[in-house]
Amino acid sequence: FYRIAPADPAGPLVDVTAPDVPRVFPDRYDQPSLVQPSGDAGGWRPNPVDDQNTAYGLAVAPGRAVEVFVSQRERGLVRQLDVLSTPGGRLTYRLQRTFLFDTSFDLTDRKGQEYMWTPCREAVEEEPQSEGLVFDRTNDTLYVAFETIGLYRLPLGRQMPRLVRVGRDQLIEPVTTFGRSYRATPDDDEFSCDYDAPGLPAPGTIVAPGSTRHAGRFLQADLEGLSIVSSVPGRTVMLASSQGDSSFHLYSLRHATATHLGAFLIDGVAETDGVHYSPVPIGPAYPLGLLVVQNGQAPTPEDTGDVNGYAFDGATQFTFVSFLDAIRGSCAEPAA
Repeated sequence: FYRIAPADPAGPLVDVTAPDVPRVFPDRYDQPSLVQPSGDAGGWRPNPVDDQNTAYGLAVAPGRAVEVFVSQRERGLVRQLDVLSTPGGRLTYRLQRTFLFDTSFDLTDRKGQEYMWTPCREAVEEEPQSEGLVFDRTNDTLYVAFETIGLYRLPLGRQMPRLVRVGRDQLIEPVTTFGRSYRATPDDDEFSCDYDAPGLPAPGTIVAPGSTRHAGRFLQADLEGLSIVSSVPGRTVMLASSQGDSSFHLYSLRHATATHLGAFLIDGVAETDGVHYSPVPIGPAYPLGLLVVQNGQAPTPEDTGDVNGYAFDGATQFTFVSFLDAIRGSCAEPAA
């Protein structure tokens, strides 16, 4: 936790984390793929820091108390935490509940044949993960974007158990590859993943069964950042980053229904992770507010020398966009 020093509003951030703050993920829940078996048993187990299954995505839910939601890297867990002040004026947190997401699904194809499906993994130990999280305070609902699965809607309540199992019934918008057949071709210690690939598979390739029946229409994996555009009781308008084709999609969310409103591209922006919309007008350039997007293909800087001993490995930046310009360029579809 950091805050701006009161004596110098323009100064650096000051660490206000309590020295005895606990780990968010001292444990993990392994869900090995039956398609790409790792040989490991599933279930709860200790989570060594060196395995890097640590905190990944983050959403803040301000209100009467400050709550945060944190996802776990390469695992199907999201944790809800209460942020607390200590007597010494520092901050810590208390675990309120854990959401455990299924990462394998029992599906049926268009002929009624059953099959088990889980997303293709580039490495057998890397399970589906979530990075994009956003909380809708008006409707007391958490939205979670799993990169290779899709968008989940989780209505919250104080009477919920400390461990909540999340299945496909709360998946309101799958990605375009959800449920489809794929090939996992060995490549050293990893796999090359190809969905609905033509021709014959190479020797040693794992072929997973699938169908187009359950696939989404718009979001191409990885599904990344989420941001709420507007929210009234019973209805939320949300923006989602479709990293697979570098597009941005607007949805109207009512209860468990997601209606696609339209999509747009941003010139010079690609491979976007995080997005955030601020609805406050900021002068004539941003009359409907400011959209901030991370750009994973930023221009290469003039100086690509080492930084603190690390070699240059690509550039990233944040791009400021007028929300009015974005929706004017939207390929909007009629709203249902």
